[in-house]
Amino acid sequence: MYKVHPVSNFLYEKKGSKYNTLKTKGQIIVRFLNWFVENHLTFRELEARLSTLSFNKVEYYINWLVSEGKSKSTILNNQLTLKEFMGFLIRNGIINNKETVQEYNDRLSNKSSSFFQLYRRPNPRQTALVHELNLNYIISFIRLAIKHTTPIALGVYLQFFGGLRRGDCVNLTRSSVKSKGSYGEFGLELDIRERNLRTDLKDFDGTDGVKKPRIQVVFANRLLPLIYEQHSKTYDDITGQDALFVDKNGFPMSGRTYQQQFNRLKKIFIEKLLQSDNLEASSYGLYLSNRRWSTHIGRGTFSNWIAESTGNPLDVAIARGDSNIESSLSYMEQSETFLNGVNEVLNKMYENAWEYE
Repeated sequence: MYKVHPVSNFLYEKKGSKYNTLKTKGQIIVRFLNWFVENHLTFRELEARLSTLSFNKVEYYINWLVSEGKSKSTILNNQLTLKEFMGFLIRNGIINNKETVQEYNDRLSNKSSSFFQLYRRPNPRQTALVHELNLNYIISFIRLAIKHTTPIALGVYLQFFGGLRRGDCVNLTRSSVKSKGSYGEFGLELDIRERNLRTDLKDFDGTDGVKKPRIQVVFANRLLPLIYEQHSKTYDDITGQDALFVDKNGFPMSGRTYQQQFNRLKKIFIEKLLQSDNLEASSYGLYLSNRRWSTHIGRGTFSNWIAESTGNPLDVAIARGDSNIESSLSYMEQSETFLNGVNEVLNKMYENAWEYE
């Protein structure tokens, strides 16, 4: 014997809608509920209950759809329908958790931001490439580099907080690094240019080259002195070329070796996310595991958080090393608003950082 579930009233409330519209909404709700029933253990629950439905669970599902490569229109339809569905459940007293109800009302009144959080909106032309890392995970990513891929930990830091490319890193020498304070306590200045430290290797894929010679400022947080001191005391170039980054044999590191180290770090990071008890973290891990991203994510993230720190596009161009060297340095040193903004974002990274241990 079959019974009509009270949730069916969600569709009956929309009697004026066209049949295809109701059919689409019904299919979205059915797929979501089936997924919820099949995955309730993910949320440490013995059974799936609509009364416990929260934003974390709905956002986990929507981000899973993104990770599956669903189209932009599919993601949008799911967001709109599930927003309406949560409202229906709240109005009918099915969701009675006060915090969820309050959060629903707060999000409803906030017209300036998306109702559900997506880590990256689907792009119909390119859904598989990630250009930046969520700011809350940068510190943990670098800490994992310190622990598991020590030879490139400093390079990873330079990429995320100085916008360096992979080729920029492997062309650095110790003498090309100018420290502000002890081991970069107040930042670094890097003389980035082509040095061709591995003449014995052919750079077939361009991973060893410098695209734009420049003086690059690297911003400091509490990790930099730790990483820089450890790196300086651990690694030496046995060839006498003074390379900052070396491989396991003590030769200047190639772009290919740097990439291999980064791939290992990437795998460890995703595994940590997926194993996390934090629903947001595990959802983000699912998303990253189904996307392409490489060392350039450091430069993309750097550009993103610099943009978060300032409303001046020139600041972003300067920080990335896209403008005249002399004017860039003087402008950055004089821009108090810019530096205050950078410091504010750096502090937030620690306040909101995901802890994997």
